Amino acid sequence: LQVLNTFQGVTHSITSKDTNVSKEKTPFTFELRNCMAKLRYLRGTNLSLSQFAQQTVEQQQTNDQEDPSKKKKDTVKFDPTIQQDIGEFFEQVVNKISEELKEEDDVTNQMKIPFSNNVSVDNKIYSTKQDSTFTLSLQSENISNLSDAFDAYFEDEKIPEYIIDGEKVPASLWKSIQEWPNYLVIQLQRWSYNLETMEKIKLVHEFDFPVILKGDDIKIHHEEQRCNSDYTL
Repeated sequence: LQVLNTFQGVTHSITSKDTNVSKEKTPFTFELRNCMAKLRYLRGTNLSLSQFAQQTVEQQQTNDQEDPSKKKKDTVKFDPTIQQDIGEFFEQVVNKISEELKEEDDVTNQMKIPFSNNVSVDNKIYSTKQDSTFTLSLQSENISNLSDAFDAYFEDEKIPEYIIDGEKVPASLWKSIQEWPNYLVIQLQRWSYNLETMEKIKLVHEFDFPVILKGDDIKIHHEEQRCNSDYTL
């Protein structure tokens, strides 16, 4: 919520919602508006998010019961009583905002990152699969700055035997951003897995972020990956 609160266009749209209007008067929208308003305008008070988190879970469960066919196997059930991944909660909240407001004013479009998974053969794009996300998840293991993290994200993944018309050929898999958002949310992958000890390890090393991220400073491997936007931390 603190991340969302830094996006003025998003915050203003949410806090200005008229909850007396029936289609805007859902428990989730009401609690979200209250939390965003308190974060922005109140000082020196404790902010409890348990009721807001509970409304998020309860409404998701209600939607699943109303239409079981639309229930996703990987739906995140947030429990406000235990520590859980902040990235998962953020994605769940933003997805819920999109569902609630998509018919009138989907403010999440300002954060949406449409991207493509591309397969190239002989330096030519053979196939493309489009998708979207609200957070750009970047590798941080053995990486200490944002520039190198983008380099790793956009780097080609070699496919030794890619099958085309029954024939195996060498290919490359790589990502590209179709349209860079107004507000770019980055999440660092802060966990590593040791295959020898079968242990999950938290990465706590220092990681450098620039105050101003210029598009020209983002390392790319294909012209389709170029960023024409600048972002301020």
